[in-house]
Amino acid sequence: MNENTQQTTTQTPEGTGGKMFTQDEVNKIVSDRLAREREKLADGSEYKAKYEAVQKELEGMKAAQLHQQKEAAYRDLLARASISEKRIAAVMKASASEIDAVELDESGKAVGADKLVEAIKTEWADFVETVEIKGADTPHPPIFSMTCPDDKIADAFKPKI
Repeated sequence: MNENTQQTTTQTPEGTGGKMFTQDEVNKIVSDRLAREREKLADGSEYKAKYEAVQKELEGMKAAQLHQQKEAAYRDLLARASISEKRIAAVMKASASEIDAVELDESGKAVGADKLVEAIKTEWADFVETVEIKGADTPHPPIFSMTCPDDKIADAFKPKI
């Protein structure tokens, strides 16, 4: 017999009552098992595609989180630029490119905030609320009238008929 086709048997210990396999049967069992494992690995492309999809979703979530942080920082800058809360929503919609350009530090604050606030005040000057300083309202303000104690002057300006 040839070495490759040699029939040998694997014996089990006495008294276990196990089945005995020839070398060819063992080789067939192992090759079948390897074939099944290779099929699973072939399906690995499906898992790889799922992994890539999850990675892409994760990157999208990170980008969305960064955008939200930039929006919050820009909203803070708008408030510092004295833009009213009512108008901030309109400014936020119109400032998409400015929001994306905001750079954040580790704490989530805008880098160069003072310069950005001045730029915002200039760009959105119509939206900056102006504060008018008035005196206190009084219920009965004093009436100023000119009365002259000397009636001779008043008489001089009276019409003569």
